[in-house]
Amino acid sequence: TPEKQIPGAAVCLENANVYNAFSTAAANFIEIMNISIILILISLNCCTAQVATCKDDADNNPPNVVSSSIMKSEGNPAWAPSAQNVDRNRDHSIVRTMANFIANNINIKVLAYSDDPPNLPPRNEKSKAKGVLLVDNRANDAAAWFVHTVPNFLAYLGGYSWPPTETAKGHMFLCLSLSEAHLNSVAKAVRYQEPYIYVNNLTPALLNQHIELSNLATGVEIRLTPFLEHAKFTTKGVRAAANIQAFGKHTKSFADMYERVLRNKLSAKIRIWAPSDVRSKSICRGQYHLRKIVSPMQFDGVQVSREADSAKWALVEGKNTVCFTTNDYKATEKQIPGAAVCLENANVYNAFSTAAFFVYKPPNVLSTKLLKSAANPVWTRSAQAIDQGRGHSVFTTMASFIADHMNIKVLAYSDDPPNLPPRNEKSKAKVDSTVTDAAAWFVHTVPNFLAHLGGYSWPPAETTKGHIFLFFVYKPPNVLNTKLLKSALNPVWAPSAQAIDQGAGHSVFTTMTSFVANHANIKILAYSDDPPNLPPRKEKSKSKGVLLIDHTGNDAAAWFVHTVPNFLAHLGGYSWPPAETAKGHMFLCVSFTEVHLNSVAKAIRYQEPYIYANNLSPPLLNQHEELSNLVNGVEVRVTPFLDHSKFITKREQVAANIQAFGKHRKSFADMYAKILRSKLSASIRIWAPSDKRSKSICKGQYHLRKIVSPMQFDGVQVSREADSAKWALVEGKNTVCFTTNDYKVTEKQTPGAAVCLENAERNPTWANSRAAIDQGAGHSIVRTMADYVQNNPRINALAYSDDPPNLPLRNEKSKAKGVLLVDNAADAAAWFVHTAPNFLAHLGGYSWPQSETTKGHMFLCLSFDKAHLNLVGKAIRHQEPYIYANNLPVAILNQYMELSNLVNGVDARITPFLEHAKFTTKAVHAVANIQAFGKHSKSFADMYARILRKKFSASIRIWAPSDARSKSICNGQYQLRKIVSPMQLAGSQVSREADSAKWALVEGKNTEPYIYANNMPAAILSQHIELSNLATGVEIRITPFLEHAKFVTKAAQAAANIQAFGKHTKSFADIYAKVLRNKLSASIRIWAPSDARSKSICKGQYQLRKIASPMQLADSQVSREADSTRWALVEGKNTVCFTTNDYK
Repeated sequence: TPEKQIPGAAVCLENANVYNAFSTAAANFIEIMNISIILILISLNCCTAQVATCKDDADNNPPNVVSSSIMKSEGNPAWAPSAQNVDRNRDHSIVRTMANFIANNINIKVLAYSDDPPNLPPRNEKSKAKGVLLVDNRANDAAAWFVHTVPNFLAYLGGYSWPPTETAKGHMFLCLSLSEAHLNSVAKAVRYQEPYIYVNNLTPALLNQHIELSNLATGVEIRLTPFLEHAKFTTKGVRAAANIQAFGKHTKSFADMYERVLRNKLSAKIRIWAPSDVRSKSICRGQYHLRKIVSPMQFDGVQVSREADSAKWALVEGKNTVCFTTNDYKATEKQIPGAAVCLENANVYNAFSTAAFFVYKPPNVLSTKLLKSAANPVWTRSAQAIDQGRGHSVFTTMASFIADHMNIKVLAYSDDPPNLPPRNEKSKAKVDSTVTDAAAWFVHTVPNFLAHLGGYSWPPAETTKGHIFLFFVYKPPNVLNTKLLKSALNPVWAPSAQAIDQGAGHSVFTTMTSFVANHANIKILAYSDDPPNLPPRKEKSKSKGVLLIDHTGNDAAAWFVHTVPNFLAHLGGYSWPPAETAKGHMFLCVSFTEVHLNSVAKAIRYQEPYIYANNLSPPLLNQHEELSNLVNGVEVRVTPFLDHSKFITKREQVAANIQAFGKHRKSFADMYAKILRSKLSASIRIWAPSDKRSKSICKGQYHLRKIVSPMQFDGVQVSREADSAKWALVEGKNTVCFTTNDYKVTEKQTPGAAVCLENAERNPTWANSRAAIDQGAGHSIVRTMADYVQNNPRINALAYSDDPPNLPLRNEKSKAKGVLLVDNAADAAAWFVHTAPNFLAHLGGYSWPQSETTKGHMFLCLSFDKAHLNLVGKAIRHQEPYIYANNLPVAILNQYMELSNLVNGVDARITPFLEHAKFTTKAVHAVANIQAFGKHSKSFADMYARILRKKFSASIRIWAPSDARSKSICNGQYQLRKIVSPMQLAGSQVSREADSAKWALVEGKNTEPYIYANNMPAAILSQHIELSNLATGVEIRITPFLEHAKFVTKAAQAAANIQAFGKHTKSFADIYAKVLRNKLSASIRIWAPSDARSKSICKGQYQLRKIASPMQLADSQVSREADSTRWALVEGKNTVCFTTNDYK
């Protein structure tokens, strides 16, 4: 993707000393590398209070390895060695800054973003932005913005871990402490970068208060030209306040960050240190030149080459300004969103010129350099190596992000978030936002870093860079009381013990206890097209579910499948989405032995789910190949792009035969007619939304009929329109299939799943759940997901949803929602599939989305042995899910290839793009035979007619939303009929329109049948509308799709003026030329990856120059190629900008 269309950021710090710190390195226009990590701390707060602010190394003595350099806010800031190596989890400034991010602090709310977040599949999106925003939700007026360049770095609540692969590269870190009054400016600048938000717990109150923060969180699209944002503000003055200019350019800006943005905006000459190409020359004509700094160069005593440096920055000559940038200086970068954060400070400028806190990590070492706000800032050695955690400024700053702090609310975004598949997103932005009127914006470049509430863990890969027990739960529309059908000799529908929104006591809550809260022994994988606390996923799959695996000696796993959007937040507590109460929903939980993990993973993988939670261990993934494929997002490439897995549930009372079908979008197969009917060789009756073109099929041997709506479902009248549940009956085979697809012509290219339960000699009936679904305690969903919504170190999870909780809607091609739970101490896993949007936030506690109460929803939970993880992983993978939570360990992913493929986002490439997995649940009461179907968007197959009807070779009855084109099929041997709406289901009248549940009956076979963390309080979101927009994913719709925020840092020693720029994909603006140069009206010097087309611009009043690589920065020789750092110097303005875009 051309860099002009890649969203980006530039955060510009105005300080002569900071400028000089960079300027010296760039003085001879020599391009640097072997850059130690650069960490710039602006307006550092060194007190021990847990507030959202930047923190230094506490002056600890540094080791002599893996070092970084630090420059802090002081009267005369200069580069100094960090007290610790960047890979140490204590005493380094990064560790100290991020202590409330990697471990929970209830007072610190966060928003983290990255194009390569930790523990998630790579997000190959258009933006490279990486950072964290930290906001104190107490009375303190405190916030912090941490910007960085490290992929797979900073997992929320995941502990501090430096990626070893990044050690060889140079990286830049910038932390700005600011007052909450500037949150809108910062949020708007971030928003223009089109970041991938992987963590967000900003409260509604905070989002409501800051509209731009709300727009950022909710994914509001930028629609106004010129798609550039130029924000100006001053850091909080702990020692010395700093003037900041932040530039953000949108994809649509088509602007070069250095020439068009920095040079024009700053009206000054620019010297650039960033990757470049042959086409992007230095511009030496005109009033303002643009020169590339020669590589290699000397940066604070270290020789740095551009090729080995991930850091990108620019010097603005004559303005004492250094800009930390995200864009390369390449022609292709004009369409890449980006940022430039410019700091005006003569000493900081000089520190760079000879080469707010800045932290810089040179290539091939872990020791970092720290530059913090002071009267005369200089680079100093960080107190700890960046991979050590405790003691490093990054760790200290992010402490309330990686561990829970009730007063700190967070919104985190990254194009490569921790524990999630890399995001194929349009933005490279990475940040954590962590009320005291105190907030902090932590911007960074590290992919797969800062897992919310995941403890501090540095991604080692970054060190080399510069830088089933089975139950059904049915919730009828408009009520919170649910019906429970569990494995027994004579199962019947019974009321759940609690309403589904109550949590404790409900079967869903009980099942998911180890998901919504931490359980050390339960590993999870959750997927949903609408995950909790995340922006809506614009994914291609509708799959929703959770896979639970016991990683102790127990052979136990469970698969929980459901239909609820924005439901089941990993470690987020149990919460029912109120918007779903009016809809019907279905929940299916299957317990099974781990031997079936490959089968389950394969079935899930074919659904192409969005995985939003995953903590499956590496040993588990290594053991189950398909589970590994699912987690790693391995693409399905083998025709027919269908997966059909078979397994048996674990026997507690009665085992059940399970068949799981997963169809890929490449299969072009209808789930009901082509898959279920054909594969099961039976007539099918369908309950799923339908259209006019999708008729009942009454010809031939096997029919396919739509169940008439409304119908009576266990005493409740249900209509198809009000029911989100989708299911099909396989006639003559005692089989019921829980499905994710509508019975519509357009669904052939929508990945999907069908989990089919065969129970012939039993007499199952609906029964009321013990608790209402919104109650938490007591409900089966709450109990099932207990180790997901709260932390359980034994349970690893992978969650996916197209509408994840606490994140903007993922309007992706898949509707899949679910959670995969894996016990890392036993042979146990579970797959929880559901239909509820904004449900099940990982480690976020149980919370039912109130908006879903009026809808019907379906939940399916399957417990199984780990042997089936590959089957389940593959089935989910074919659904092309959006994964919003994942802490599956490497061991599990290495063990299960399909689970690894799912997590890593491996594309399904083999026709027919359908997956049909079969396995058996673990026998708690009765073992069940499960068939899980996953269809890929490439399958072009209807889930009901083409998949379920054909795979089962049976007539199908469908309960799913339908359209006028999708008729009942009454011809042929196997028919397909839409169930009449409304109907009675489990004692409730249900209409198809109000039901989110989709299911199908396979006649004659006795079968009935996708930001990753956010805890910002509503009060903060309400107070800050832009924070609210950020947390809720409000789309940016206003041109120029650029944000320019200005604010002053909190004065710990010296306040700093900050300008934060955010550019959106639609801005089509280069962050350096169009954004930084134009907005700052100054010449720009750039340090960022560049291509041949992006030349230095030496014509005109304001020039843009690429800093020569290698160069010397913070005593390290840094080359652009090995440095992930991107920054720009704004000449004549004492300003340095930390950017996220390449200059391409």
